[in-house]
Amino acid sequence: AQVWDTISGQRIGEIRPDSPLAGSSRGPTARPFEVFIEAASLSPDGTRALLGLNDGTAGLFDVASGERLATLHDPNYPPARGWELVRAVAYAPDGTLVAVGFHGRAVGVWDRSGSRCIMFLRDPLLARPITLNDGPRPALVSTIAFSTDSRSLFAGYADGIVTIWELA
Repeated sequence: AQVWDTISGQRIGEIRPDSPLAGSSRGPTARPFEVFIEAASLSPDGTRALLGLNDGTAGLFDVASGERLATLHDPNYPPARGWELVRAVAYAPDGTLVAVGFHGRAVGVWDRSGSRCIMFLRDPLLARPITLNDGPRPALVSTIAFSTDSRSLFAGYADGIVTIWELA
């Protein structure tokens, strides 16, 4: 991922995420696993990037150095246990929280450093029967957003279901 300053046109950072799965046979094809960025969000001040990856994790990175500062994952599973898409990540407008959408209609909320998981939310409709019309990944979080006051969180799923949480 490259991060550019829109005013000066200068590149201010490049991030090359890695994964313990890289080069392994634990991907969806016969080729060795390659790390792909599936979602991205910048902190309000542009110094950090939150990237959703295809190993079931999100990485919090320093934009200038490209250094990984934290690996965010479902606390019920070890990080990068296998191929899984993280297609939704977001910074709160005030920059105090980050959110990551996981498979299984789950959303994690961390502090700005990514060092403390504040809450891990699972949609109560997870037990809803899945039909063929729901698509190949019905419980995948496909979009996530904070309210402008950072007090509510919206999650949309690949099957068209949505959840809004009051974070308090």
